Amino acid sequence: MRGKEPQMPAKKKPSYLLHKPTGRARVRIDGKDHYLGPYGSQESRDRYDELITAWLHRKEFSNVLLTVDELVLLYLDFAAQYYVKDGKRTSEVCDIKAAVRPLVPLCGRVRIRDFGPLKLKAVRDAMVALGWSRGTINAQVRRIPGCFAGASRMNTSPRMY
Repeated sequence: MRGKEPQMPAKKKPSYLLHKPTGRARVRIDGKDHYLGPYGSQESRDRYDELITAWLHRKEFSNVLLTVDELVLLYLDFAAQYYVKDGKRTSEVCDIKAAVRPLVPLCGRVRIRDFGPLKLKAVRDAMVALGWSRGTINAQVRRIPGCFAGASRMNTSPRMY
């Protein structure tokens, strides 16, 4: 009888790499290269450690304390400042508000770490029950994960991550 085999991590830690043409250290995080300074220098190692620590905090959802309600409030504040053109809010802010309207009563007290595809499906079903068209539902359902992704762009307290 075999014992349990160790599971591979979902995503491995980005590597500290040499950018040969320039001689600088770099790390690729979420598809974007970050240049850290001269390869092997303490400055580059320190910068690497900072970026990896921030990356790990964004990826670690087991210690998230926020509820969906709190995230939605933070994200709506963020969206009101982010989605601005010529000094005026764009229609995206209203669309986001409409998207989260069925989300909050259903999942508002749920911790962010516990929100997943099944809860999103329940929100989608609530939109169907409201009589929204398929195109509207699809667009609004796509905005909800945007709230969670947008959290990484918000300047909020570390307890979130």
